[in-house]
Amino acid sequence: MANDVASGDAISPASIAHVEEGILGSDTPSRDNHEDGTLDFQPDDSKNPHNWSQCRKHTVIALLIVLNITDQIATIIPAPVSPQILQDLNSTSTLYRTLLVSIWEIGEIVGALFYGPLSEIYGRRPVIQCATLAYTAFLVGCALSRSINMLIAFRFLSGATAVSATLNPAIVGDLYVKEERGRTLSTMVLATVMSPVIGPIIGGYLGQNQGWRWVFWLPSMMAAACTILCGLFFRETYKVRILARCARELNATSTEKPVLRSKYDTGQSLQALARDAFVRPMKYLITAPMLTLLTLQTSVFLGLTYLVFTVISPVFQEVYHFSEGASGLAFLGISKASVR
Repeated sequence: MANDVASGDAISPASIAHVEEGILGSDTPSRDNHEDGTLDFQPDDSKNPHNWSQCRKHTVIALLIVLNITDQIATIIPAPVSPQILQDLNSTSTLYRTLLVSIWEIGEIVGALFYGPLSEIYGRRPVIQCATLAYTAFLVGCALSRSINMLIAFRFLSGATAVSATLNPAIVGDLYVKEERGRTLSTMVLATVMSPVIGPIIGGYLGQNQGWRWVFWLPSMMAAACTILCGLFFRETYKVRILARCARELNATSTEKPVLRSKYDTGQSLQALARDAFVRPMKYLITAPMLTLLTLQTSVFLGLTYLVFTVISPVFQEVYHFSEGASGLAFLGISKASVR
């Protein structure tokens, strides 16, 4: 190859593919296999997330489960110490007992409208990394709050940056074919069911012994650990972004024409892609009756569930004179019913 260049001889396509393989790795698709100018994964391409090793897949799934557990614990963990929070922040309104938990869910609703579309435009990895970093910062803000209004605002922002509930199912779909997704999704659901029960128990005893601010410091530290681990071990799983990156790398290392483009590249501008990505969920919600009914059913169920969550601790503390720690144990019955 070097002699060909030095003598001015023509460079063959095979030689270019050899250089591409040396620069990008043998797993990167080459031009020899894509004479029509479009780039797609080969059947055994290790860059395709479906073909990743089980160890690599399990690492990603473990990160998602830990992040999901952190989110679910942080959602409900202040419920047992809400009377202590209101007393310390000089508030007498019982409305804030409900808002401390429910405002988080409103934030999750707002965040979900953005994370799905943004992950389709920029990929899963940058969205998760940016969201978890902001999530950690807002949880720290909760721990440092000096007024009830400040705490409510940071709780809303924390919920809005809790990305796992939105992206976890999509990432499972990136990693597994549909016949293999059930077991992984069921494991994630189990973590989702158990964490809201564990959270109040931890929050009750932690708040009773260390004060309510540690109820927020604990998930802050968990979120910080998740942010670091995601930065170190989480890799892009969205095949559209992976192929687009491979096409850019191949085009940057060769002068051949035509320019390679991803199989999924429709030639739309970023503005058009963003518009389609943000409009599509609302379009399905309005035009698909089954999806609309399921959304309404889930909304009512979760609304009632979190209403119960917010009144369990005050009732057991004020009526039955449970301590803050013991009132968290009242949530154990929910876990038994959920697992069954």
